[in-house]
Amino acid sequence: MSIASGVASLFAWSVNSHGTETMVQSLRMEPHIAFAVLVLSFGSLCARPDTRVVELLFDSTAAGVLARRLFFGVAMLPILLGLALAPLLHREHIEVPDSVLLLEIALIVTGFTIAFFSLEAAVDLDQRREAAEQARLQLTARLQEQAAQLQETVGIRTRELREVNASLHAAAEANARLALVANHATNGVLITDAKSRIEWINTAYERTTGYTLADTKGQHLGPFLRGHGVEAAAINKLAHAERMGEPCTLEILDTSREGRPFWVVMNIQPVRDQTGTLVNFIVVQTDITQQRLAQESLERANRRLQLATQAAELGIWNGTHRATKPSGTSACSPCTV
Repeated sequence: MSIASGVASLFAWSVNSHGTETMVQSLRMEPHIAFAVLVLSFGSLCARPDTRVVELLFDSTAAGVLARRLFFGVAMLPILLGLALAPLLHREHIEVPDSVLLLEIALIVTGFTIAFFSLEAAVDLDQRREAAEQARLQLTARLQEQAAQLQETVGIRTRELREVNASLHAAAEANARLALVANHATNGVLITDAKSRIEWINTAYERTTGYTLADTKGQHLGPFLRGHGVEAAAINKLAHAERMGEPCTLEILDTSREGRPFWVVMNIQPVRDQTGTLVNFIVVQTDITQQRLAQESLERANRRLQLATQAAELGIWNGTHRATKPSGTSACSPCTV
């Protein structure tokens, strides 16, 4: 509004000498004041760069180009034409009707020019809009395709996870049953890693040896047995089986935590994974102390019998005695003399 007032004042000043005092009396303003109003108006407009209109005027997009062209054709061009005609009217180089006709012709020409360039900007803006719409449609289609692929992948992974969970559940149940069997078995059971470090023992082993899992976990099986007084030959055989990853069977005289000796047969079996890598050893320990005591007792009895026979200088042989029964039949029976 202030810009229009300033321009009108300058134009009124320029036509003041043509007998139009009554017509322009309300618009009369000193030229320097009108010019100051114009400068302040433009300054206040540019001092608000955060205004959407001002931002659009300085925008580099097609909308900004169109806004600048409209602003120049509708606002700035009449002002410039009025300021150009004002000195000519003031110096009486042209008359008021002529100046009005010139202003009208100039406005019509510039209007067509601005309209042409505005149409060009509008077409460019529409093309950009269509290109953006096509890009949006392509992006939407790509996103939908990726979403479908992602949904399919999630479905596949979900099924795989369900199968793995089912396998793990079955394996956990099998391991629980195996652990139940191992814990309630009468034979001692040890599980070691690939380096023969003890990882787990069952209650039968604890009951036989007196050692708990806390005492044995992490202990190397060879040195652990050596500390109980097991023969070096058995320890060496165990070490060889460990290096080669082979099964072996040992019959050793072990010692419990309380110092009680007992005979055991240790059956050691390697465990490998699907790739053939050695992962564990399973050791089943069978207490044969009673069998060994019975065998030793029988051997002692045989030795005593041999000594007694040698001392009495008697011979021992086995034979068969044929006897005749009263009925006239005969029968054979073994005898020892």
